[in-house]
Amino acid sequence: MRRGLLSIMASLALMSNNAFAHFSIEGSLQDIETFVSEVRHARAKSQVFDGLIKRINAFQQENKDFTMAIKVGRGISPMIAGGDSQIIWLNKENSSLNTNLGFIEMHLTKLEYAIDLDDVEKFPVFEFDAEAGKYRLPDSVPPWAISREAILAHELAELFDAYRNSYEYSKNHAVAVAVENEVRKEFSQPGRRGESEDISITLKDGRTVMGVSIDIGGRHTVFIETRGDRDIVKIYYDPQ
Repeated sequence: MRRGLLSIMASLALMSNNAFAHFSIEGSLQDIETFVSEVRHARAKSQVFDGLIKRINAFQQENKDFTMAIKVGRGISPMIAGGDSQIIWLNKENSSLNTNLGFIEMHLTKLEYAIDLDDVEKFPVFEFDAEAGKYRLPDSVPPWAISREAILAHELAELFDAYRNSYEYSKNHAVAVAVENEVRKEFSQPGRRGESEDISITLKDGRTVMGVSIDIGGRHTVFIETRGDRDIVKIYYDPQ
């Protein structure tokens, strides 16, 4: 039995509507509990997020021959796709590598997905402002920043679309961005998340850094500085 698969059962009671009842989640007990807690809190804040989990769970219950696997950990150096921390791959016995494209073609028996918690935790979370009567991001980030709730929704939506249909990154990513923008709309955030590109920029302090630039509503930019195997170093808002 894989490390962490048994321990996740204890965490399922934390989730409403039996979400993740058919997921295989690999990782240490601490990392699994952290991931489950993040998802639980996101569901409590966002009807969009909660609806996504319910759709995933319903599909899993109807298609029990397949397993949707999530690997969680820290410093696992996932690839950033569209600004979030993720990588999609298949077990070797169920995949064939297309070396020209650098992608793994899907023969959908088991789709796995890795989430680096260190990267996820660099995104701000919405907190309820009792005085204003609504959720707000911390004052340290602009109101149009990409939230942790939106990133988690993006990651799970992209995995679900690949699992349910097939792995075609552009389509899977487009579906995920649409869900992410639904979360943004739900929290009344200004600007839609737009296209992203890998670029290098020169910061105001003169340093040149590599990363992912994400357009927000055609007016703002979220820049995610990365290093090594594309671990997130820091998130900048309108850095130039």
